[in-house]
Amino acid sequence: MINASIVNTLLKVILGQTYPLGSDYRTSNRAYICLGSSITFTESGDIQHMEEPSAASGYSRYLIGAYSYEGNPGSLVNKCSVTNGEAYNTDTLYFDEAKEDWPTIYYFGIANGLNSEPVAYGYIVDDNGVRTTLSVRNGQVPIIRKNQLQLAIQDLETVPSTKYNFDAYFEELTHIYTGTIKTTNIVKSQNSVLYSQVIITDLNPDAISQTTLEEGQILFIPALQQSVDEDIKVQIYDNNLNPIAAKIKITSIAE
Repeated sequence: MINASIVNTLLKVILGQTYPLGSDYRTSNRAYICLGSSITFTESGDIQHMEEPSAASGYSRYLIGAYSYEGNPGSLVNKCSVTNGEAYNTDTLYFDEAKEDWPTIYYFGIANGLNSEPVAYGYIVDDNGVRTTLSVRNGQVPIIRKNQLQLAIQDLETVPSTKYNFDAYFEELTHIYTGTIKTTNIVKSQNSVLYSQVIITDLNPDAISQTTLEEGQILFIPALQQSVDEDIKVQIYDNNLNPIAAKIKITSIAE
């Protein structure tokens, strides 16, 4: 448990609303929104790289926070509200017009410079807080509406989990299970890939089942959000990140 005031301060640092921690209090700070189609991570869990649309496609990062001590103390740009350990964008964000189709956007990141890698990332959500994507075509002006970006620092026990319905397959074609998994919001990073930890909460085997899954079993799934949106079969792994002889296809978000 971290005191709420400290969590709010950390978010304000990330969002460019105060000077960076560990630096002289006279230091200025900036924060930019990045839009990403994929993210890779170091083995320690830090963000290694966010894949963003190219500058040639009309993309550029968006300044959402700028703090300056010299001359005009305080926050000079502030597009986000921070309260109770959560941050939301308080204004609609208008990016530059796309000059060509962009790759599908799954994530947003917060970076402290125009060229530096993000220090934090989150998911793009719809008006109901459900994860969604941005599809930007040539000639469109990308818009992120008020409250569509969310960033939070929370204890694991307080982070809401998501349930997904899935089909499991053996050797790509043989259907072996239907069931439900629930995310635990704990992740592992290995070889620059982020794995989501899930638990099987419901399982219905086919008569022709050729591999063993069990209710209550912990699985790790790489790039879970992409697999949900792209409706593809993905390899699943055990607690040691060894592949299991099955792939799953997310069919829907469970109620």
